[in-house]
Amino acid sequence: MDSFATGQLLDFIGDIGFFLLIFLLLHLFLLEQLSGSIRGTLCLLHGSLTVSHSDSQPRDEGGQTLQHPAKAHKPIKAYIFSLYRQYKNKKQIIYIMRYR
Repeated sequence: MDSFATGQLLDFIGDIGFFLLIFLLLHLFLLEQLSGSIRGTLCLLHGSLTVSHSDSQPRDEGGQTLQHPAKAHKPIKAYIFSLYRQYKNKKQIIYIMRYR
């Protein structure tokens, strides 16, 4: 096996490892969001959260609107994709410099 094929194989293994890491982090984050939404539901059932009937948004005791769990992960997803773009750009620059 020549060095070019070995380099491609290592790049492929690195890509798979990167996606597995992102997959794991995303699932841990979503599990945390799920447990938070379950806690929010339990608090709502016990009356520690009040719901305004005018806009039907759950609010805490101070009157602050609580963020919906489905909207909470969007900044994290954008951050993960920006990390991936940076990773791919660095990899392409190294590849160009190595094989010039």
